Amino acid sequence: MDKFSRLCIFSSTRYDNDIVSNTRYPLFFKLLDNCTHLWIDIFFVDSSTNASFLNQIENYTFTKIITVSDNGVTLWEKRRLALKESMNCDWKDIFMYIEPEKFSLISESFLSQAISIIEKWYDCVIPHRTELFNWKDCFASKIELLALDLVNNNILKSNIEYDFRFWPKIFNKKICTLFLEYNKDRNHIDKWDSIIMPFMQALAYWYKVESLNVDYSYTDEELNLEDLKDLQVKRIDQFECIMKEILKNY
Repeated sequence: MDKFSRLCIFSSTRYDNDIVSNTRYPLFFKLLDNCTHLWIDIFFVDSSTNASFLNQIENYTFTKIITVSDNGVTLWEKRRLALKESMNCDWKDIFMYIEPEKFSLISESFLSQAISIIEKWYDCVIPHRTELFNWKDCFASKIELLALDLVNNNILKSNIEYDFRFWPKIFNKKICTLFLEYNKDRNHIDKWDSIIMPFMQALAYWYKVESLNVDYSYTDEELNLEDLKDLQVKRIDQFECIMKEILKNY
């Protein structure tokens, strides 16, 4: 569809042979199916060891795969590489970062709304989950809600409540620059803060950042994974990583 010809999606993947990977990697193909249906190009950097996953990727036309090793490559360096590759397409000027399991956001309705906002001279669109509280008993939700409260009510103090902890973002080339230049001197090992801090910088620079409601819900399989101790430890690590950098800079 020509309406999405300016849009390019980028992401990174690593699927091994564990319960989390085996639950999530089939969701990645739903992302690819949605992109194919809407004729949207997707660039992703992959460091998987799951042979079944790697064999299935070859069937997708609109997909550009960059294979790397995890040795010495940080989480966000892989995503920066995917963004750089997508920016090499001269006709692309709207970009979206997404986790593969958030495949339901790749819909004609949501993307049309987001692109329409960007075309009205906005620099970035942050999806806002309207059903965030429907999983409030989940450990991950408690951590996310705490982060959202601390940042929105105590740091940003904006009239808009940004769901910044929801990783997917849609943006123009001005925001791309913030993504690519964040921590470029490698002053620390950047992880999840590299998704959040460029948007905190955008707000500080008075860039136009809009919040867009989205009716998003998690699959039962994803919610069940949140009971795993390893994922709960990861949620705490994410919270500490993000809040450390935000508090250090604001």
